[in-house]
Amino acid sequence: MGEPTATAEAPAKASKPRKTQVYVRTEKDAKEMKGQGAVILAALSELGQATVADLVAKTKGQFPTKQSEERVVGFYLSKFKREGLAKVTEVEAPATTEEPAAEIEA
Repeated sequence: MGEPTATAEAPAKASKPRKTQVYVRTEKDAKEMKGQGAVILAALSELGQATVADLVAKTKGQFPTKQSEERVVGFYLSKFKREGLAKVTEVEAPATTEEPAAEIEA
């Protein structure tokens, strides 16, 4: 029988800083809009600029949906971008490394 071959480990990839998309409301006037789109556009207009997570938090519970709220907000932001109502900028995402909790001594 042959000897087992050693598997080479892949070299670690250099990690790129993560980017977060920030949607910025433009000056373009929107056509009359109803329902979910109107709620999300009003929230974006109020905030001026926001991430998907910011808009989900701002509009939480304001419209009934079977889809996840993130998906609905993402759909409308894509539509707003196509129509020129919002533009996208990318910023570095904040670091998500958590420090281990300190142990409590008795």
